[in-house]
Amino acid sequence: MSETFETLHNLVHKGVKVVMDIPYELWNETSAEVADLKKQCDVLVEEYEDVIEDWYRHHQTEDLSQFLCANHVLKGKDTS
Repeated sequence: MSETFETLHNLVHKGVKVVMDIPYELWNETSAEVADLKKQCDVLVEEYEDVIEDWYRHHQTEDLSQFLCANHVLKGKDTS
């Protein structure tokens, strides 16, 4: 739990009325956007597992995002 939500929970437990755009029950839930991004990340990691292992074993001096994304995932695609 983030420090912010921990503080908000403590305030609620002390009787302070905290009003937010999301219901209290959902404060600890992962947002749909974050859950979707995690799924996409999991798919990407699985699809490029060999490339990531190659980076880990032989190319750690290179920036991972450059090595993985620019050199492999986006290679040959229009990035504009």
